[in-house]
Amino acid sequence: MAEHPDPLIAHFLSLGLIDEEDIALVQSLLEDARGTLGVPFDEHDLVGVSQALGRAAERVAAASADIVVRRLDELPAGQRDGALDDWLRSVMQTATTAFGVLYAHRLQRIAHRRLAASRETNHPSPPLAVGFVDLRGSTAFMIEGSPEEIEALIDELYAVGQAVASRNEVAAGKFLGDGVLLVSADPDRLLHATAESVVELGRRTPLRAGAGIARGPVIRRAGDWHGTPVNLAARLAELAGADEILLDAGATDAHTVIDHWREVMPRGLPHMRPVAVVLPS
Repeated sequence: MAEHPDPLIAHFLSLGLIDEEDIALVQSLLEDARGTLGVPFDEHDLVGVSQALGRAAERVAAASADIVVRRLDELPAGQRDGALDDWLRSVMQTATTAFGVLYAHRLQRIAHRRLAASRETNHPSPPLAVGFVDLRGSTAFMIEGSPEEIEALIDELYAVGQAVASRNEVAAGKFLGDGVLLVSADPDRLLHATAESVVELGRRTPLRAGAGIARGPVIRRAGDWHGTPVNLAARLAELAGADEILLDAGATDAHTVIDHWREVMPRGLPHMRPVAVVLPS
């Protein structure tokens, strides 16, 4: 097939996000997005949103496929394709409705939170505080644990991270295999959420947690978070002990209750760095 004249459609096709039979529908959706009343999307926005939708769709589809494959794998080979088509027809309406509800709820909360931060700082993209909370001993746990134990740990990590983020009005930016990234324009709120996560994970899982916090300019792209504070928070979390938070000096202020200071060498950095040690209670 010749390259599509719309560069965004061509981009989506090249990434495998859509198939040729989707072109007409996607073209119509793009025309709507480009002319959205009040908050129009430009091409840069649309590429970012498409990346985020692609990532979200991939994860939801993979989780759903795990379920259906376990069920349909028991059928004779000749019956599987038909059963899959029947299942897809029956689930699509429920799936799209559920996504719409969750999307609207999260979009409203995130937009309100970011607009409030912009008003408070008088800056559309204020410096952000980033906390990375990491489970200690998770590698050994996953080597030795049963699939059921590992799944339970993953579920608790998500439940704690999401609930703490919601209670403290911070973003749960990323969930990794053994950690969660928390982000906020309010350093005090971020520290409180990070400390609460460390305590809750120690209470609700068989492992304990440590954390690192850094602050500075953060790049938001396609629903993900990038930049020096993100990397530094993760590196400090690697060095934190169980039930301990390491704060980069630039992430502290006069209100931070510090237990003591320490010199550390984060992975990938050439020099020792002073960090404040906070012990959550």
